[in-house]
Amino acid sequence: MSQPTPAQEVAAFISYSRADSEFALRLAQDLKAAGAHVWLDQLDIHAGHEWDNAIEAALVGAQQMLLILSPDSANSRNVRNEVALALDEGKVILPILHRDCTVPLQLRRLQHIDFRTDYARGFSLLLRHMQEQPSGESASPTVVAPQPAQPAPQAQPAPKPNAQPSPPLANAPQPLPAPAEHWVLRRGRQFWPLIPLLAILIALMISDLGDFMGYNPFASDPCSLGEIDQSSLSAKMYLPLAKWALRYTPTPSVAIIYIDPSHDPPDLLSNTCASRAFLARLVTALNTLSAHVIVIDKYYSASACAEQDKNAAFVSAMEGSKVPIVVGQQTYALADGSKSPGCLALTPRLQFSSASKVLYGLTRLNSDDLKVPLRWPVFNQPPAPPPTASQPNPPAPAPTQLPAASGDTLSLVAAKAVSPQLESNSGVSKLLSAQIHPYTTFLDLPHITALTALCSAEPAPRAPIDGQPGDDLCKPWVRPIDNLDGNQLSLDSKIVVIGEVTDLDMHPFPTTQAPFRTNQRPGVFLQANYIQALLDHRFLQEIPLWLTVTGLVFFVIGVYCLYWSHDKEGKPHLSVERAGIASLVVFAAMVLTSILAVLSMSYFTPLWALWGAGAFVVFRYLEASGHHRSEHLLAHLTGHRHTEEDPPAQTPPPSY
Repeated sequence: MSQPTPAQEVAAFISYSRADSEFALRLAQDLKAAGAHVWLDQLDIHAGHEWDNAIEAALVGAQQMLLILSPDSANSRNVRNEVALALDEGKVILPILHRDCTVPLQLRRLQHIDFRTDYARGFSLLLRHMQEQPSGESASPTVVAPQPAQPAPQAQPAPKPNAQPSPPLANAPQPLPAPAEHWVLRRGRQFWPLIPLLAILIALMISDLGDFMGYNPFASDPCSLGEIDQSSLSAKMYLPLAKWALRYTPTPSVAIIYIDPSHDPPDLLSNTCASRAFLARLVTALNTLSAHVIVIDKYYSASACAEQDKNAAFVSAMEGSKVPIVVGQQTYALADGSKSPGCLALTPRLQFSSASKVLYGLTRLNSDDLKVPLRWPVFNQPPAPPPTASQPNPPAPAPTQLPAASGDTLSLVAAKAVSPQLESNSGVSKLLSAQIHPYTTFLDLPHITALTALCSAEPAPRAPIDGQPGDDLCKPWVRPIDNLDGNQLSLDSKIVVIGEVTDLDMHPFPTTQAPFRTNQRPGVFLQANYIQALLDHRFLQEIPLWLTVTGLVFFVIGVYCLYWSHDKEGKPHLSVERAGIASLVVFAAMVLTSILAVLSMSYFTPLWALWGAGAFVVFRYLEASGHHRSEHLLAHLTGHRHTEEDPPAQTPPPSY
């Protein structure tokens, strides 16, 4: 179509907002097909022409202005400028109500033509009004209303003889259009598919709150320390992830010595005094074998053993050890702890000489065995004041928190005994300051029975063990000190962890290596693995929650931009299918980034975030494709077919 230069060739100038481009293009094409002389920038500005000059020339040369009314055009500065110029030039303005809006003040007395519900009827009225207006030398357009698209063509019914003509445009009072819808409601209706998506994301987060490490910040009872049982789907899927991310196996520096009632004297587990006498000899034997640190996964009280000779032998061996010894420290819950600032207090323990190398560490574990226990907050319970006549039951004083190091766990104390600078490490210090217990994996560390260590270190003749002849009891257990387990195990410079095998202290374990045929191990195996993990820095940390949420927000914005990005003509840069593929590429990049973070920095992304991102990609594609299909169906039902074979313009229109 050629560029109209004489003013007489332009009967009507179409003014609209960019948001109404599709409707304006449809109206202009239908009017031109009916023989009307209309001017639309999308159709009538050719490449190389200046937009501003062409629009001004067309508007000045036109006899009429077809003003498409909508909330966007009512707020468009360019549309307002065009209306002002049309009024100054004395043009006849035909308002076309496309969408509910607040009509500009200077146009409220003009009768509008309603296209909101019946496009064909509005089109017929528009052609009739255009005929009634002066059009210079142009011929009157033929009144032919566009037919809706139907499977079989049907004749348009003739207008009724008694149909009344439309009232004059300039003098008749205008009926007020429906009030403009509030933008919140309009946007809410536009984005309603996001509501179920957000519900799914929130449900995933709530179901996976077990991904919080250390204490749960949402715990209602602070005395429980908020330690959640890891029952979420992410936790169940974590073990394969951790095995892969921490797949390297260091040379073990920790060995396990366990006391098993299946072959050791049974009194070693049931009789406290017999157990202390045996441990006294075992500590002496480990000094002989040049162990680096001795860790005893057991706590001791001063009143548990009434046999003074056995108790004295135990204290003497512990205080005389040249090797540092770490023993367990028990805790108990304070009465009415939830009403006070503290909950855990230290249980009274067997005291050793301050000159000895005996250290203490809390034996408390996490409910999730894969988390390395580092430090627990502990408090001191001051003694209650004596009753008086005025206060027969004086209130107990509030507990006071002990220094942070008083809550160090058995594994942390043992690791610091080997590496005194461990706590100053940046990674470990951040974990301690944030009260986070990190994830690790379990290794099959070397382990031997207590009789193997004792009998191999003591020369014959051996003293009786729990009332049984020492040499007879030791005969099956003697091994070379440089091959105690048949795999060249030597306890020289090893961290030796001693513990008991009891049914009450069994925990899940990933392997079934002998002598344990089920996926369980006693607590001493866990403590040994925690020590090994701390010394090797072999643990994972979860990416901070704020960083995860921020990344998800940017991901959602990026995916929406792929679907919403348009050119100046309002046409999307990407089709729905291509935007969906691009969204999958972005999601794959997010997963790859998470894997690289695990490999390079030992930080893992919570699986609920990856699931949520994947669900969002699927739902956004379904939403966009459903909207696209509904538009095609609506166009078919209203008789409007949009094809890409006839592009509306060679040059994009300005943004209104």
